[in-house]
Amino acid sequence: MDQGREKRRDWAFTLKGPLNCFSVQAEVRVRTECIRALNVMGRTRLVRIFTDSQMPIRATSAEWTTSRTVWDWKNTINSYSTHSELYIIWVLVHVGITGNERANSFSSRAIELSEISLVCAKPFDAIKSELIKAWAHRSHSTVDSIREFYGAIQTRRKRENR
Repeated sequence: MDQGREKRRDWAFTLKGPLNCFSVQAEVRVRTECIRALNVMGRTRLVRIFTDSQMPIRATSAEWTTSRTVWDWKNTINSYSTHSELYIIWVLVHVGITGNERANSFSSRAIELSEISLVCAKPFDAIKSELIKAWAHRSHSTVDSIREFYGAIQTRRKRENR
């Protein structure tokens, strides 16, 4: 075994309580807190962050920002990268996978709640059909429904001025 190399370690971090921000800001905040925790430990020289979101990469390369969360992220990675190697790697994960929106809704709810249950008693197809039925019932029973919207659109084309 090479004495100069550190053992590979996988760390897990938990943020408890509501994050009080949008999902994009929550993604950036979680990464910021992880890097700060690693900095406090002082043991890791090489950090690779794998993400399925391009937001942290875009936030890093942006010249200016109005978000305090993104500003903290940029300052944290700049200070950490002065003494360590830090790589942010984008991986293609969710593209084309059924249920991605469901996963995103769980993460959005987790931002607002301190605990969330991810157990679903029904399969995705059953939930999807129930949502479509509920939408159809609501849209046909309200005054501002889809039917009235489409009925208000003029079907005759206007003559263009030449």
